[in-house]
Amino acid sequence: MLFEALSYSFSPVTISEQTPIALVLEMFRKLGCRQVFVIRQGELVGLITKKDLLQFIYETRNNDQTSYSQFK
Repeated sequence: MLFEALSYSFSPVTISEQTPIALVLEMFRKLGCRQVFVIRQGELVGLITKKDLLQFIYETRNNDQTSYSQFK
């Protein structure tokens, strides 16, 4: 059963709510993540997808309050 073998090798990537966005981006780049799970006190509180991250970068790259250079 291929599905069973894949489910046993799955290790979700988790972050806390305080994880800097630059570190999240680095995780997506280096680990090839499609999504990361956001955890608070051991409980799942959110999910960030690659699409979410790309949308965030697109929306904030021209915003003076967020330095886009930190993402390069």
